[in-house]
Amino acid sequence: MNKFSAGIHVLVNCKNKYLLLKRGKKARDEQGCWDFPGGGIEFGEQPLKTATRETKEETGLKITNLKLINVWAAKWPGNYWSVELLASAKTHSQKVRLSPEHSEFKWLTISELKKINPRSAHLLNFIKYLKSK
Repeated sequence: MNKFSAGIHVLVNCKNKYLLLKRGKKARDEQGCWDFPGGGIEFGEQPLKTATRETKEETGLKITNLKLINVWAAKWPGNYWSVELLASAKTHSQKVRLSPEHSEFKWLTISELKKINPRSAHLLNFIKYLKSK
């Protein structure tokens, strides 16, 4: 049987730098990979509300100007599928309070984002999205 979910991640911008989080040992998957804040959309929850909630839970940051910018389907190990959304947002602070899911954070330019490794599936799809523009 196939398993299915939906998730949203946020490209958080502050002073033309973008926030990446390193997935820690408590992360559900892709431990050690750099990723954007985000997570699973709960049943009945609006995706942009999920983006706001997950960003606050994972970073302590308040975000504004939230917009959906990309959508793709992802296949994960174990016959698991998801629809993944990417949103952009702004924040006025670079003071991050990490959740237990993450071990580090960085603020990077777009050109620096393209070079960082190891990358999560979300970051890889964002880079593909940039190349298509």
